[in-house]
Amino acid sequence: MYLIAGLGNPGKKYTNTRHNLGFWAINELSKKFDVSLQKYQDLYEGARLEISDEKVILAQPLTFMNKSGEVVRFISKKRAIPLDKILIIYDDLNLPLGKFRMRPNGSAGGHNGMTSIIECLGSSDFPRLRVGIGSPDNTAWEKFVLQSFSPGEKETIQNSLKNIPEIVEIFIRKGIAAAMEFANKGS
Repeated sequence: MYLIAGLGNPGKKYTNTRHNLGFWAINELSKKFDVSLQKYQDLYEGARLEISDEKVILAQPLTFMNKSGEVVRFISKKRAIPLDKILIIYDDLNLPLGKFRMRPNGSAGGHNGMTSIIECLGSSDFPRLRVGIGSPDNTAWEKFVLQSFSPGEKETIQNSLKNIPEIVEIFIRKGIAAAMEFANKGS
């Protein structure tokens, strides 16, 4: 079984913000695989499906970003999902807009959601897919990540996110190395 978790903040106030790109990715996956997200125990919105004959849980934690790890830990322990089958998708302001960077492990890189997940899992040895949101010019990063995309930026992001289902399918069918090769090309 696999867990694909996209990070964001719950509530309409945050829906269109840069920091919610992980939620956007899960929405893209749910559309591609024709599943509806449902609320599970007030902890997350998600869906269960099969990709390449593997059981998969899609999840959007309903905690705020800095508590994302609690939900990831809950699902992974309840379903006995090993670390190498947990994929976290989240925003990164150190990557150009719409670019991907996939890795098998790593640090939190200053991302509060990833800090929470690493603390709650007791390890940083799980795959992650970062999606670039661009860098702030003269805006503090704390404000920048909570801003909406401009119409042009939103179009770039939406086009980029169309690759998420293929990245996830490759990850599940062929493993992290093949998924990294596909996701990181052009980055």
